[in-house]
Amino acid sequence: MESFEEVKALLCMGIGLAEQGAFDEAVNVFGMALRLAPDHPAIYYRRGLALLGMNDTDRARADLNRAIRRKPDFAPAYDARGLTYAKKGEYDRAIEDHLKAVQLDPGLAAAYDNLAGAYVMKMDVDRAITNYSEAILLDPGNWKYYFSRGGVLLQKKEYDFAIADLTESIRLNPDFAQSYYNRGYSYFEMGDVKRAAADFRATLRVEPGHHGATQALESIRRAGR
Repeated sequence: MESFEEVKALLCMGIGLAEQGAFDEAVNVFGMALRLAPDHPAIYYRRGLALLGMNDTDRARADLNRAIRRKPDFAPAYDARGLTYAKKGEYDRAIEDHLKAVQLDPGLAAAYDNLAGAYVMKMDVDRAITNYSEAILLDPGNWKYYFSRGGVLLQKKEYDFAIADLTESIRLNPDFAQSYYNRGYSYFEMGDVKRAAADFRATLRVEPGHHGATQALESIRRAGR
């Protein structure tokens, strides 16, 4: 019983450290937990995430493999392992793991988001949009999903839809400069220079020195628009 409580305490401590960005310390704490519970899949998963945070993708994947061997239906572990493949540019293998994750847990919004990201890297924008939409249905309060789908819609030159997503992203998180910039770019491409300039100025209020917004406003000024 004492060992179980110690493992639980170490697991909670490691998660807290990882959430603070102290990945090195988290990895050490998870290692201590594994010495007490060497077959605990959640600890391998958590240490894998911490290693992923350190960009140590090979060691992260090894831990995630250990987690999956011990718990073959561990959907978040497949999703995280997919990220290790994506970081290496192995997008087909990433997609395979993210698809496995959503097959095991259709309610895992992050897996749809990561799956969409892998499709973006393969230039499969329609599948990317489909999966971002699934993520939004599952977690409609997550601004990042709207931002990401808006970015893909911008690539497709579907500016009205991009603006709608980016507006929702800004409503949910008004402190992310790139949302304003992308929406401003969409307005600019639609010929609405006034709204574009307003968004570029908003970009600079949130992130002074934003290169793209600075250049865009200068171009508008030179054109006398």
